[in-house]
Amino acid sequence: MSLKAEDVSYRYPGAGGPAISSASLEIGKGELVVVCGKNGSGKSTLIRCLAGLIKPSQGRVSIDGQAPEKARRAIGFAVQFPERALFERTVCDEVAFGPRNMGLPPDEVDRLTGQAIDAVGISRDLMSVAPRSLSYGRKRLVAIACAIAHRPGYLFLDEPAAGLDYEGRTRITGLIKSLKAAGMTVIVASHDPLDLLDICDRLVVLDGGRVVADGPPSVESLGRAGITSDTIELARRLQSCGINVREAFSPEALADSIVEALK
Repeated sequence: MSLKAEDVSYRYPGAGGPAISSASLEIGKGELVVVCGKNGSGKSTLIRCLAGLIKPSQGRVSIDGQAPEKARRAIGFAVQFPERALFERTVCDEVAFGPRNMGLPPDEVDRLTGQAIDAVGISRDLMSVAPRSLSYGRKRLVAIACAIAHRPGYLFLDEPAAGLDYEGRTRITGLIKSLKAAGMTVIVASHDPLDLLDICDRLVVLDGGRVVADGPPSVESLGRAGITSDTIELARRLQSCGINVREAFSPEALADSIVEALK
C-alpha cells in the first residue's frame, strides 16, 4: 500500500494563482521523503494536501486506498509552529490527547504516551509541566510526540528543525532516522534539508508549486531548490587529491567517510 497524489492542485481563496499545480506522487511504505524548495514554492501546502488537512482544488489523494479523511488513524502531523497546536494543561495530557480521543483503554493510552515521550527524548520530569511554558525546541519535540503517540503509518513533519540549534537538529534527525527504521513512512517539508539528505530515500523539489525533481538527492536537484552543499564540494576536492571519500551532504557523514578512508 502507499500514499498517492494524482494531478493535485490547490488554490487559496483570493490568490492569484495556484499554490500547488498538477502534482503527482506515489510514496511507498517505509520511505523517508523530503519535500524542499524556495520560500513560497508550496512545500507546506503540498504536505497539508497529502495529509488531508486541506482538500485539493483539483485531483485526488489516497492513503492505502482511502481518502485521507477516512484514514485519520494512519496519519500523524506536526505543524511548523508548535505553539499554535499546544492547548492541554500538561505535557502528559497533550501527548495523550490523540490516543485518548481514539477511545483506547486508559492503560494503553498511558503506555503509548510514555513511549512517544521517550522516543523524542523528553524527560519524564516534564510530563506535569504546561507545554506552552517550555522552550521552543522542547515545544517542537512535544508536537512530534503528539503526532506519533497513536503510532501512525504516515508521519508528516513541517519544518521540524526550523529555529533549532545544532543539538536540537541532531536530535530531530536521529528521531526521524529511528522512525524510518521502525517502518514508519515519513514525509518532511524543509527549506534546509541538508541534515536529512544522507538518510532520505527521495528528494521532491518544488518550484512555483510544481514538482520539478523527484528522486535520490543530488547536487543537481538541490540546485533546482536553490540549495548548495559545501560538504559535497569538499568531498570532491578530497577525491581529486586521491582520498577515497564518498560524497555526503552533511558534515557528520563526510567526517565518517574521511575516517573510513584514512583507516
